[in-house]
Amino acid sequence: MPICRSHRHATTNITSCIPPGIYIPNRKRAEPAQPNPRISEPQQSQPSQDEQPNEKDSVGARLQPVETGASYEPPPMKTLQRRLVVLSLCLTLFLCALDTTILATALPTIGKELHVSAREYAWIGSSYTLSTTAVTPVWAKVSDIVGRKVSMMTSTGLFMAGSLICALANSSGMLIGGRTVQGLGGGGCMVLITILIGDLFPLKDRAKYYGITGIVFGVAGAIGPVT
Repeated sequence: MPICRSHRHATTNITSCIPPGIYIPNRKRAEPAQPNPRISEPQQSQPSQDEQPNEKDSVGARLQPVETGASYEPPPMKTLQRRLVVLSLCLTLFLCALDTTILATALPTIGKELHVSAREYAWIGSSYTLSTTAVTPVWAKVSDIVGRKVSMMTSTGLFMAGSLICALANSSGMLIGGRTVQGLGGGGCMVLITILIGDLFPLKDRAKYYGITGIVFGVAGAIGPVT
């Protein structure tokens, strides 16, 4: 049997120690598996034509101007037209504010004529104020939906209808109902007058017209008990 030689270097072939006539298959070193590109790399789905953003639409949306409340300027009006608008708004506000306090001194006389009880006294005076306060935010939202003109005409019509019911009242219940209808229209008129001033006049003139309407409201409230 052949004796293996001792080698100092680790690179010596091991087949030198194997006797002749013995076959050893040549085993190749296993190579690492290569990754499959079809499996390792996820496929990116292309967006469909409907999902792709339209460049023209996005650019057009950016170029469209957006009007804000501070930058809005109403169209100019002539001097006569402006005065007629302010006069009509002030007269409407005067009548609506006048009915708030007009019954303060007339309640004893009305109570004798219509045989009003002590419990109904309070409702005759407060029914107008209560309905006015309740519908104020409602009219503001309605005017944004149907328009200022339709809302103003409707509230004015309700106020006139309530005034007619009060004039023809022959009982305390009818008078309270008429005052309630008055308040439904009067609340709309008062809040819409404030909105219309902001819509019709530029920002630099709004303070002046708000001051005028405030004076009218105060004068009407002071004159109410006297009349």
